Amino acid sequence: PADAMRSLCRCRAVIFDLDDTLVPTSKIDRAAILHAAALASGDELPAVVAARFSELLKAEPFPPEPSGLDVPAWRTGLWERALSRSSSD
Repeated sequence: PADAMRSLCRCRAVIFDLDDTLVPTSKIDRAAILHAAALASGDELPAVVAARFSELLKAEPFPPEPSGLDVPAWRTGLWERALSRSSSD
């Protein structure tokens, strides 16, 4: 515990890298998306739903400015769209 506290005292910054700039995270991202799709996809192949979500996320990487949506609400909307396409295809 004392060593951990000393380490915390020396920390001057925390860097968040979520776009593969410093740490390759895209493999982890793909695995997480596929896992979430498996939980939500029902009878549809999870890989198909995951691909739809990934396409939507690539097309709209951030919430539209005038929408006022926070990131969780916006991402939920992307999942809803990816899942609703599965029932209409």
